[in-house]
Amino acid sequence: MSHNVLAFIIAWIVAVSFCIEYFDWAKNKAITFLLILFSLHTFVYGIYIFSSWGEISTQQSSDWLMENPNADSVPTVFLILPIYPYVLIFFGFFGLIFYSLKIKKMNKR
Repeated sequence: MSHNVLAFIIAWIVAVSFCIEYFDWAKNKAITFLLILFSLHTFVYGIYIFSSWGEISTQQSSDWLMENPNADSVPTVFLILPIYPYVLIFFGFFGLIFYSLKIKKMNKR
C-alpha cells in the first residue's frame, strides 16, 4: 500500500469521525488520542505533499494524453488531483483542533 493511499484512508477516518457520536468520548481516551495522531499524520503529510507537489498533476495529465492519443480529454481524477493536498491539510488541521478540544473537555470532568 502506498503512502498516498494510507493518507487518504486516514483522512477519511478523521473526516467520518467528526460525525460519529455513537460512543462516549469520556470513556474512549485511547480512540481520541488515536484520532489526534491520525489528524497529525494527515496534516503533516498534506504539508509535505503541498511543498513538493509542483507541476506533478499537470505533467501526469500531459503524459496520459500522450500515451492515449485517441482520448478527447483527461479523466476526472486528473482534475481532482490538485486539491488532494488541500483536503489533507484541511482534515488534519481541523481534526487536531476538534480532538484537542475533546481532550480538554475530558480533562475538565
